[in-house]
Amino acid sequence: MKSSVGILPVIMLLAFYGCSPRTSVSTIRISDPDAGGAVDIPVQRNGDFSKKTTTSDCVAIASGTISDAQKGVSSVRLVYERTIKAGTGQSKTEKIETTFTAQPDVEVPIGLNPSKPNAIGNGIARVTAKLLMGK
Repeated sequence: MKSSVGILPVIMLLAFYGCSPRTSVSTIRISDPDAGGAVDIPVQRNGDFSKKTTTSDCVAIASGTISDAQKGVSSVRLVYERTIKAGTGQSKTEKIETTFTAQPDVEVPIGLNPSKPNAIGNGIARVTAKLLMGK
């Protein structure tokens, strides 16, 4: 007589692991002083996040994914784009595409070469990201 494992327990086990969250981070905070300050973006249980923020002189879009890389550290893929309107009627669009690892509640500089914030063409040097844990 053959011994077999029931199919139902195997399906339940696969479903449990397939549905587990990718991250324990609940919010990513993008701080951009030149675009009006900080924006908190909710992170879905699967790690995806996306938000468009509009002010009178700026449109900013942030999106990406977060996954727990190891205990206490998360891996982040982030795309941040902003368009700032100048007083002359013109506008300037700048974009950051980056990946980084971070611990919760640690502000990470993500702007272009943050060590040279006044360099020509480096208007987004002061942009930072911070991961906030769920409660």
